[in-house]
Amino acid sequence: MFERWFETCGLDDCNIIEISNGETAWRKIQTIIDPLLILLDWTLPGMDGIELCKRIRADRPREFAYIIFFSGRTSPEDEALALVAGANDYIRKPPEPNVLKARIVNGYVDIKATVKLLRDRLTGAWQKAEIERRAEMLMERSKKMGRSLSIILVDVDKFKEVNDTYGHATGDEVLTTVTNRIRHILKITDEIGRYGRGDEFLIVVPHCDAKEILGLGKRIVQRVAKNPVHILKVTPELMKQSETEPTNGTTEEKTETTERKKINVIEIKVTVSVGVATIDPTKDSFSLKELIERADQALYGSKNGGRNRATSFHTVRRKRM
Repeated sequence: MFERWFETCGLDDCNIIEISNGETAWRKIQTIIDPLLILLDWTLPGMDGIELCKRIRADRPREFAYIIFFSGRTSPEDEALALVAGANDYIRKPPEPNVLKARIVNGYVDIKATVKLLRDRLTGAWQKAEIERRAEMLMERSKKMGRSLSIILVDVDKFKEVNDTYGHATGDEVLTTVTNRIRHILKITDEIGRYGRGDEFLIVVPHCDAKEILGLGKRIVQRVAKNPVHILKVTPELMKQSETEPTNGTTEEKTETTERKKINVIEIKVTVSVGVATIDPTKDSFSLKELIERADQALYGSKNGGRNRATSFHTVRRKRM
């Protein structure tokens, strides 16, 4: 029933999940990283809507879960109870179709606005705080499932030279191109965000062991370096044109200055250095912070090794022993 209502709102880009049990819904919600629009009934087996609403709100701030309560309870006291529990909106049964649609769309617009704010405006990758949040959630999930989790740190080599030589606008285009090239080889379940300085990226890869993540890191290095980045530079150019005109029986030369646009194509060779690290929860018990530190050590191994390469933490550790 709920699924049909969402579909009538024209929300085609939503992944709609309908669950009829409160306990089952809570377990499912804990596995979802993206912001949620939740249409919640009061009466549910396993766990009622009020308790489920309280748990969701304790687990996520309001901007990460827009909760619409849907109930046959019509008293102001019940509505107040749902709102105090954390609901964003309250709809009484039976709903007026246009009102229901408008309220669902309002929630959807709020969630979409939240997602947009979490994205880096330039590259479309997650902002630092959001990629860290997602990494934490994926790490907790990997521990519960007993599956490996790997991360990649990517640093654009000599990026300061690009900015100093060609300007920051060109540097921005380089970063956008690098992000798109990396995205091209990532799976839909992988997460990428800007990290550290402006020319660094953090990638989180679930269910990926140490051997697989090093292979992915090498493919990222190869993909970025395969072709130079082409930048179009449009500059004004003054052109002088002369022509002869007859004036009172004599000839006179007239010079006119015009401006035209000159287009230059700049080729910039871009490479990246990559460090990778993995946690296997069946053997390891360290934190996300330590996992990132390990990837950072591997990244410096790539830089010290000549850049334009991928290095694993295990390789760095073996060299130290």
